Formats: sequence, structure tokens, C-alpha cells
Amino acid sequence: MVQEVRGRSLSGAPGMLLVAGVVAFLWLASRALGRLQRYIGYLEASVLLWAVGMLAALWVLRTFVMGYRYELRGDELILSRLYGRRARFMEQVPLRAAAAWGVPEDVRKRFPEAKWARAVKKDCPLETFAIAVKGDGVRIVCIQPDAQLRGELLRRLSAR
Repeated sequence: MVQEVRGRSLSGAPGMLLVAGVVAFLWLASRALGRLQRYIGYLEASVLLWAVGMLAALWVLRTFVMGYRYELRGDELILSRLYGRRARFMEQVPLRAAAAWGVPEDVRKRFPEAKWARAVKKDCPLETFAIAVKGDGVRIVCIQPDAQLRGELLRRLSAR
């Protein structure tokens, strides 16, 4: 069973407007930092411009390009990051090692020292589901499954 959670997709005119908006933002940042360079120095203004450009690229990537794939195979949940159409492995969750599952806040209360692995999109309307897995320490994996995947996960977790 496979589910993909993606960000907003822009193609055609909205996509071109986004690119034009990012270019205009970077041009304005370049102009503003160019005026500031006499006060803060050329090197500092250049580094700030690069930082602003990287933050703009990261925002576009996380909002419009990046997504997640949840794949349920047997007693394992495999999480992958999606960059456009390409998937990159992120995490493998053995369901037989699950210590707790449910709402992230409740799971966090049981394991406050656990490390987090989040495969969620902020603008996705699906509820977040957390699984605490024991291995070398405890890690909490957060996903946003649809009703079908959530039901299958709960069935497999309850049956173990």
C-alpha cells in the first residue's frame, strides 16, 4: 500500500508567476543589500544575499516541490522524500518494534527524550499520526496517512 503526500503543485501561469516573484524578491534584496554594503561591508552584504537566496530556494522547495511517500510492506513502513518525481529513502520503520502510536502529543508524553523523524507537510489537511519505535533508543516517526493507510496501520499495529 502506497500513499504520497505532496505540496501545492504549480504549473503554467501560476508557476511562471512564482518564478517571476522569486526573481523580483531576489533582485530587490540585491538592491537593498547593495545600498547597505557601505555600512556593513561588501563581504557581509554578499554573504547575506547568498543566505537570502538559499532561504528563498528552500521555501520554494519545501512548499511546492518536496513531498513524502509512505509505503507499507508487510510489517515495515518505508518513508521516502519526494523531489518532484524522484523518491529518496528517508526512514524504515519496523512495526514489530513499535512501542506506542497515536496522536503525536500523547506519544511525546510517553517518550519525551525520543528523537523525531517528521514526514509531514504543514499545508496538508490530513491528521498527523505518530509511531514510537524502540531500537537503539526511541525515535518517533510522524506521518499523515489517509483513512485507508491509517486503518491498515492500526490493524497491523494492534495485531502484533
